Amino acid sequence: MLIRVEGNSLKITGAMETELICYERLKMRKKKKWFVLGLAFLCIVLCYKSQVVSFYDKEFERAVRELMLSDCVSILIRREEPIRGPILRNNVKDVEDIFIDLNEYRITDMRDMKKFVGLKELDIGYIPADIETENPPNSDMPKNIDSICRLKSLERIVFLG
Repeated sequence: MLIRVEGNSLKITGAMETELICYERLKMRKKKKWFVLGLAFLCIVLCYKSQVVSFYDKEFERAVRELMLSDCVSILIRREEPIRGPILRNNVKDVEDIFIDLNEYRITDMRDMKKFVGLKELDIGYIPADIETENPPNSDMPKNIDSICRLKSLERIVFLG
């Protein structure tokens, strides 16, 4: 082994130089391995995240968790326990009927309906707070009701009240 001083740096030659080069290569391989593992983990997380349904309206999410069965979300048939954990797109794509009572579930935004791509019938039950008025107050009605009409599979909308 030979160590020489050249200017402001040390120059290593011989067996130690070979060891140093092997050590640097080993460090690079280790960094590459962690980078590839991190990238694979990120891809898995992003793929899973794209399958999870997120809701704008927490009351609508509560209704879905409490009422969703295999092909319907109905106030008439309740689950024994609410759904725990994430709700996946595969779970909601086959739902054909939704029956929601707006008096029980204070839904303020209807944008979440677009996630139910197979929805054929929507029944909305609603009794306004002041039943004597013909037009209920705007604050009681959900926003973005027009987004329901954009559902291609929807065949029927019924407002009960």
